[in-house]
Amino acid sequence: MKSGRTYVAAAIIAALALTLFTIPHMLPYERLDRFDLGTLTARVGSAGEWINVRLDLEGALTWTGHSYAVNGSGQYDYLTLKCSIHVEFSNAEDVVIDYIMIKAVDHLDGSYHVYTLASNVAVSSSPYDNTFSTGQLSINDHLMIDVQADPDPNSAEEVYRIKYYITVQVSGTGTITGEALTATIGYKWFNTYRYYPLNAPPSGGGPSAAAWALTPTAASLIGLTVLACLAFWWAKRVVRVKRGRRGARA
Repeated sequence: MKSGRTYVAAAIIAALALTLFTIPHMLPYERLDRFDLGTLTARVGSAGEWINVRLDLEGALTWTGHSYAVNGSGQYDYLTLKCSIHVEFSNAEDVVIDYIMIKAVDHLDGSYHVYTLASNVAVSSSPYDNTFSTGQLSINDHLMIDVQADPDPNSAEEVYRIKYYITVQVSGTGTITGEALTATIGYKWFNTYRYYPLNAPPSGGGPSAAAWALTPTAASLIGLTVLACLAFWWAKRVVRVKRGRRGARA
């Protein structure tokens, strides 16, 4: 009877170990890393009638698989570029965000793609706040289809360098003079990302030990190791008990 219980316990431990190992492959895993990318401002008008614009820029990289290391770390699959816009105006009407656009440019040959984050958006009151983004972009599609980037031939590793620029225009009409008011930020560089396909990680880069510890696969392997040790300890204990009983009988 006790021997049967031993086999049942061993089977349960084995099943738990198998479950821990397979969970990461059955369930999606997502980790989001955000980066503050700076602030840009623009102003148009006089003391009587004016429009002020401020852009707070942010990048977000989503870690769901094993596609690209970015700037030397991580295992990212998706990129999001976003901006929070703050508009204030005085003695102005019909104020609109004419456009917010981000241009992604290949550092090597200048090929690029423009993402329109906003177009002809009414600014209903002052102050006005809103957030616009590119949406979640597949890094692979971003590089290969949109920008059509080329790897740097002068680099020891396979790497794609993409520069990011943003432009915004907000316009309206002064209620005192009736003149057009246009606040514009021409294309301004705000960030550069270096993308390394993980079949060619950067020297000294790649995910850190702390990052690996956060992944479900790593956690499952740790759990598997613990359960294997427990199963080994249990088996040794059962063998000792059986040998002790046989010795006592002899």
